[in-house]
Amino acid sequence: MLFLDITPELLICILLHADAETIRICTQVCNSLRVLVHGSVALRYIMALTAAGVVENPAFSHAPTSERLTALELRESARARMQVSWKQSFSFSFIANMNELLDGFYCAGEAYEMEVYLLPLPIRQNTRPKWENLDLIGTEEAVVGQRIIDINISVKDDLLVAAKYTPSAGHGGGEASLYPYCFSTSSLHPLATGAIKVMDVPPPCLPYVALDVAGDLVVYVVLLHGFDPSYGWPLADDRVFVYNWKTGELKKEISAPPRSYLGRAFLTLDTIVLVNMLTPALEIWDLTSSDSTPSLVLQLPRLQTDFSITEAAARCSHNPHPTTPSSGSLRHDLAFAPDPDAAIIYFTFSIDSPQPEDKRCLLFVHRRSLLRLLEKHRLPVSRSVDERPPTLPYEAWGPPICYWAYSTAFHCSLIAVSGQRCALLDSDGQHIRILDFNVDPWYAYQRSTYSSGKEWRRSPVEQYIADMAHVFAQPVGGQLPFFECTVSCRHSRNYDWVAMDELRILGVLESGQRRFVDILYFGHAVPEP
Repeated sequence: MLFLDITPELLICILLHADAETIRICTQVCNSLRVLVHGSVALRYIMALTAAGVVENPAFSHAPTSERLTALELRESARARMQVSWKQSFSFSFIANMNELLDGFYCAGEAYEMEVYLLPLPIRQNTRPKWENLDLIGTEEAVVGQRIIDINISVKDDLLVAAKYTPSAGHGGGEASLYPYCFSTSSLHPLATGAIKVMDVPPPCLPYVALDVAGDLVVYVVLLHGFDPSYGWPLADDRVFVYNWKTGELKKEISAPPRSYLGRAFLTLDTIVLVNMLTPALEIWDLTSSDSTPSLVLQLPRLQTDFSITEAAARCSHNPHPTTPSSGSLRHDLAFAPDPDAAIIYFTFSIDSPQPEDKRCLLFVHRRSLLRLLEKHRLPVSRSVDERPPTLPYEAWGPPICYWAYSTAFHCSLIAVSGQRCALLDSDGQHIRILDFNVDPWYAYQRSTYSSGKEWRRSPVEQYIADMAHVFAQPVGGQLPFFECTVSCRHSRNYDWVAMDELRILGVLESGQRRFVDILYFGHAVPEP
């Protein structure tokens, strides 16, 4: 019996168990299979999800496949046109120094580190949410001077993790701790055993903390800064702690010389990448192993003499997550979310130099590209204690999978990345560059049919050499392709910085006493889940 002799219904049932690439290949085998695939809504939906680099919200899985496909096509049509459907503006009186944007929620911590505010972002023009004070520091904690140092959220787990510093009475120093809160109630999370004491902070140090959460794990990066004589330089080793936020168990601890680690991102639920500012390099760590060294070291381009990285940050949205949420998660209003496996990692580097102004460089690389390098180069699990981790110079790994940009023309915000897109604000504060690193041919074709006059320009196909000779001591090549368009905000304010998620751009103005966040919605009418 030939394959094509099978009834169409049975063939479709078989192909429903295949991945999108296999289904797409079938359309190129013969006309009969092409007609079969294009005639099946279910098979077209599988291909469309993968091409768009998104996953489906389980809350919408009950809807007929034809409606889900239509919803996805409407979403991609809106993202291709990038025309503002409507705008809402919200004022705020606090100075925000901690910002998180995820799954339709904008979370901001005020500069004096005492309060955290939440703004549920509207998805329908006739709704107008209000700022909510999450009240994470009680009266007793405020009396002793407790402060919030950093925050991170996982809406799927109804989780907000807060790093806090509590000064000791009388003799200086204090305690750095981790608090897992219920996102919707501001109470300690019911699945957590309680607050986690991370470390004692010796006087006269102050801790700088950076958090990231994925699944059950929280990465807690600590740098200790002193008052004098170095004015802000660390006095002790950097520390990286990895905790299970439910049980409080310490899963891994990493120590490094001062001013080593800062930027970090999850690659999988048990693998992270850390930016080592001293070497400089990207280090990939296995959180399940007892190794005291990374599994793979990817060197960054060599800097010019007397140049050094003073700050580094990384962002990849969304983070990996178990297939089953670990608690009753909040309702999600959007039918689709970026696929974590396809997401782009966005690195920012502040570089100190003998020249008057500091430099800021941006680096983009796909999460899956780093995982492929790890799979290819990591040593066996049974490596000896003295065995050095495999180390690759930049020219051996970077050019085919990286894109570099020099940010003198941009105002950078770490929460300006969502999935495979990034929003960069031009120096005039009125034009936003959208970089889309999804260059799937089918997706690009669909975007061109949707765009309705919006010009999406593809990056050069040939080898790209970034103009960074004044920063790096070697050519910085990058062949990672992307599409780019420009969104004009000339009828809005001159923004200080922008952020973005799947269907919105947030323009933030913080100059003087005028503080606003404009929500520019690019979507269509969102159906009720």
